[in-house]
Amino acid sequence: MRIKLLICDQDGTLISFGKDYGSSWEALSIICGVHDEYKELLNQFYDKKDKEGKWAETTARMFKGMRIEDIPRAIPSIPYCRGVKEFFSKKRNFETGIISSGIDIIAERVARELNFDFFECCKLERKERVLTGKLVKRIPLWNKEKVLKRVVKERGLDLEQVCYIWDNDNDLECIKSASIGILYEGGNHINHPEYLREYADYTIHDFKELEKILM
Repeated sequence: MRIKLLICDQDGTLISFGKDYGSSWEALSIICGVHDEYKELLNQFYDKKDKEGKWAETTARMFKGMRIEDIPRAIPSIPYCRGVKEFFSKKRNFETGIISSGIDIIAERVARELNFDFFECCKLERKERVLTGKLVKRIPLWNKEKVLKRVVKERGLDLEQVCYIWDNDNDLECIKSASIGILYEGGNHINHPEYLREYADYTIHDFKELEKILM
């Protein structure tokens, strides 16, 4: 069946902040000057799947008072992974979207620059272009499959028509559901464990490799 929807994870897949910070959440924590507190919370909650919501809400409160215009000043250009801009600049015959537990402020910019059709990310409340510290929408880090199935249904498609590009173990359920799962290696993770590779239909190190797979 022909692929009609290409969905990408964001942090570590489409973009990579490299050694400086691993996610859009961490990027904002540095801009806000609360990086140490962020790392402490992450270490405390990351592998506790039942408390992920508490982590996200607590972290969001750290950003209270941040002005939206300060973000592009601190991150003047999005650090795209290899081949991302080149691949998505070309005409394609399928929809493209982002499903990420990252932050919408970054995802909105990525989707606009890459001409994506949609994005589903955690949303931080803002009033008069200032963050209030409230999380008004959360994409669960360990249950993104639920969002994937909703997005596919809303578009009148079938999971067999979906290709999903990922980089970490929290995307495994999405990979199992999609027709094609492509592991991107080269963002925040250079050498994935073998058990993750076993779930991938393909492993790529540059998005331009997708031309041979999908185009």
